[in-house]
Amino acid sequence: MNTPYQILTEEAIDKFNLEDKIWLNGYKPDYIGNLVAFHNKDEFDSLREFQINKDSFDINNYKKKKAYIIPGSERTQTRIKDMMDELDIRIVKDYKKADFFISNDNVNTNLSKNNLFFNLFGQYKHVGKWEDKFIINSYESNISLVASDSGIRNLSYAYIGGLYFNLRVTGKEFVPLYHFNNLCQDVVLDDDMKDYLIGMLNSKNPDDFSVVKKILPKIDISKNQMILFSLFDEGLYQRRYSFERDKDCKNWIKESGVLSWGREPSSIIEDYHNRGVLTNEGFKYLELQNRERVAIYNGCLYNFKVSLKEEYKKYLK
Repeated sequence: MNTPYQILTEEAIDKFNLEDKIWLNGYKPDYIGNLVAFHNKDEFDSLREFQINKDSFDINNYKKKKAYIIPGSERTQTRIKDMMDELDIRIVKDYKKADFFISNDNVNTNLSKNNLFFNLFGQYKHVGKWEDKFIINSYESNISLVASDSGIRNLSYAYIGGLYFNLRVTGKEFVPLYHFNNLCQDVVLDDDMKDYLIGMLNSKNPDDFSVVKKILPKIDISKNQMILFSLFDEGLYQRRYSFERDKDCKNWIKESGVLSWGREPSSIIEDYHNRGVLTNEGFKYLELQNRERVAIYNGCLYNFKVSLKEEYKKYLK
């Protein structure tokens, strides 16, 4: 079973010098397996950031190939499979049959069967029960930690599931999901679609809301940004927490900037700019809002001159 806590192979243990870092041996080896413990956060961060960067990414290198989804993605398996179908990429359940791995860098602050990376530095966590089973029944000999069924311990460590290292030793590429995101958006928002979505958001019919949940994750945020931001203004911002139980919508709400809407226009500008999806019309709309919020405190004795940073001037054309 491809649990994140997969038993480490001898090859992985030797390659990454993990023998003294194996902290969890597991309750049932065929189900839970190994976690690798790190006392050094820099070491933890450097190991988990092994993936293809955007400058090395070319979609043509992955079409007609097979991919394995590494646990921890913010999108559902169904949504990722739909995305990859559009790109002629087949998803497989056995990583040994995959040509490459679809990765993520999400770090969980709770031990979870759905993730690979766990950052418990300075966190207080229950370490007793998980799914009504005791999962922590062993510990590294040189740390003073004893697991119990009721205690709370200060676990100042980070952990990586054994599966990750078993994947690393295959030598296959780790390609972050976000490289594929903008290639798979198939809904370009227009005024009619915006009005349609607003109507369904305001509807009391649960079926209408279900339709919204299917459409939102497919909206391309890099096009028609004036209409996109109008959607935020006219109803989506007010309903931003209504999608907490839908993983794909929740992720889209986060990535689109809805959570910051009406509060931090500059954060949306910076995020869109860094991701390469900011348009001239989107910048002008947001910059005007941001300009109205620029304030200098205790400045009544001075003259100030404010100018736009060079990297943003291209959006004024």
